[in-house]
Amino acid sequence: MAFSSTMRTKVYLGTTKPALTVADYGTDTFTEVTGLTSLGDFGDEFEVTEFNTINDGRKHKVKGSADAGNWDFEVARDPGDAGQIACRAAAKSPEVYNVKVVLVDGSKFYFSGAITSAKLTFGENTVNKQKFQVGITTEVFEVAA
Repeated sequence: MAFSSTMRTKVYLGTTKPALTVADYGTDTFTEVTGLTSLGDFGDEFEVTEFNTINDGRKHKVKGSADAGNWDFEVARDPGDAGQIACRAAAKSPEVYNVKVVLVDGSKFYFSGAITSAKLTFGENTVNKQKFQVGITTEVFEVAA
């Protein structure tokens, strides 16, 4: 796929509407969070359950529960940006919110999580930034472009 110079990765915060499928996420209302400066990683990592067996003297490992982890994204703080305002409000709420990430190639990722932090960074001769952390609580759904 050819990339357009106007295409960029975008992050959107949805509502607290329960979503179990891609179709559920597709019916939610999302607000774009602008001013992105940094995006962290997300995706399933499995707990490893270990046990030893006497007959073969081996340690065995099996996959346990999946955890999509915590996802950080940072913005150049804009007190008037609707998406950033929504993220700051979500950080004060115990609710789980829907998130949509759209990549440069048009692929989309959907997941839900609690906004667990909204840390501010200030300094001299720098842009004020805010880093949000999402504790992902669902499967991460990928929709190809």
